[in-house]
Amino acid sequence: VALGTEGYFLNSYESSNPGAGARCEGEDWAALGKMDTIDVTVVHAYERQLESVPPKWTKCDFNCFCNYLVQYLGTHQRLSSDFGKPLILEEFGLILPQYTVEQRVLLFRLVADNMQWMKQTGGPMVGAMFWNAAIGNVWDDGYNVYLDGPVTKPKPTPTPTSAPVTTQKPSSSSGSTPAPTSAPT
Repeated sequence: VALGTEGYFLNSYESSNPGAGARCEGEDWAALGKMDTIDVTVVHAYERQLESVPPKWTKCDFNCFCNYLVQYLGTHQRLSSDFGKPLILEEFGLILPQYTVEQRVLLFRLVADNMQWMKQTGGPMVGAMFWNAAIGNVWDDGYNVYLDGPVTKPKPTPTPTSAPVTTQKPSSSSGSTPAPTSAPT
């Protein structure tokens, strides 16, 4: 049994939420994940979740989102491991044309590298599913990955040998929350 939740936090993990509106969803992912009746934990991760941030926060671009995603998944991975339950990244993606196909490919590579890292280290994340596979002439919310369309193959990257590392640089605005400044490799 799994809950198809977004993965938002209340209370002690609230600072890991993607934006100010996440707390308003009324979801307490950590409390739900601990329940004995839940077998698998899931999380959703989209760049659009970072749009509703307070005015003094840094607005996220693609590199910021990639860094945030690694941190957000890391929090869910640590907690899922503590719960003794597998984790599935149940939904993720980038909306086109706000982002490029090349950026989508890089995001998929980042998730695949993270999955490889989990496999190598015995981590809890056991699966990832992008949103949304499509064939033919169907309605497109911007996230569609057309399975019958041209394939854009990513450049090969070395298998990670250590945990992804991110860096943060304080924002120049007083009182703002710093945003990650470099994409993980």
